[in-house]
Amino acid sequence: MSGASFAADNSRYLCKSSQLLHPVDHLFCFFLSTFPQYNRSISTVALCGLFLRQSNSRLFPQGKLHMVLRVIAGQFRRRHLKTPLGMSTRPYTDRVRQIVFDRISEFVEDAKVADVFSGVGTMGMESLSRGAKSCVFFEGDADVHEMLKLNVTTIAPDVRTICWRTDVRRTSFRPNGGEDCLPYSLIFFDPPYADVEMLQHGKPLALSLKRLARPEISSPDAVLLLRTPERTDYEPTAGWTIGERWDISSMIIWKLQKPAALSLDQPAHDQPEPLTEPDHESEE
Repeated sequence: MSGASFAADNSRYLCKSSQLLHPVDHLFCFFLSTFPQYNRSISTVALCGLFLRQSNSRLFPQGKLHMVLRVIAGQFRRRHLKTPLGMSTRPYTDRVRQIVFDRISEFVEDAKVADVFSGVGTMGMESLSRGAKSCVFFEGDADVHEMLKLNVTTIAPDVRTICWRTDVRRTSFRPNGGEDCLPYSLIFFDPPYADVEMLQHGKPLALSLKRLARPEISSPDAVLLLRTPERTDYEPTAGWTIGERWDISSMIIWKLQKPAALSLDQPAHDQPEPLTEPDHESEE
């Protein structure tokens, strides 16, 4: 086939195909009609782009792509966190994470961290990278939990960690064998937005926060960061008081701390809860 014939055939295909769904394709058509002397090379590049987009739609249906996450500061800076295909969680963006850690920097060094609803470990890994002493990750989704364990063993194998697959609505927050990770001094609590109504008094997540306030679970000076969607009205659970409210992007981050005199209705005497399955635990 001659160069002229090749260009003409591909120009007709590109400019008349019903597959032209991307604005870039229209740009290629403009160049094809404006610079006919370069039709062969322009057509080749355009066809390759069209093929890649069609292949991508077959490999990743409904736009399900791997989300790219990374640690943004500290000893693990720029290390990437693996995510499951089509992950439906809402990890903190780099910009929001930077804002949050700038505001809590004084609490991170040597902290005993609990990353509740951890996803693939974004906030807990960022804390460990910035000098936290330990982190217990709480995640209930099986696929996400597998990625979480992979991230921890790959990026921070020598740091004290526990990856616990458990139901946050029912857990004691006391993993078996994790006594040295208690009491928590820095807690990230990031429930799915669809479950935010469970933060109301007497509901499951409110009771989870109440258990986290117990003196054997969190330290007297513990800081808890609760993330909710914008326009959320939140009344703190017994054992916590609102220190600050940060409206960032389309979310609200509530900085909760314990009141000076902590008084809980019922002190706990529950035993450490066994892990759902053998998980990664690394000793210092």
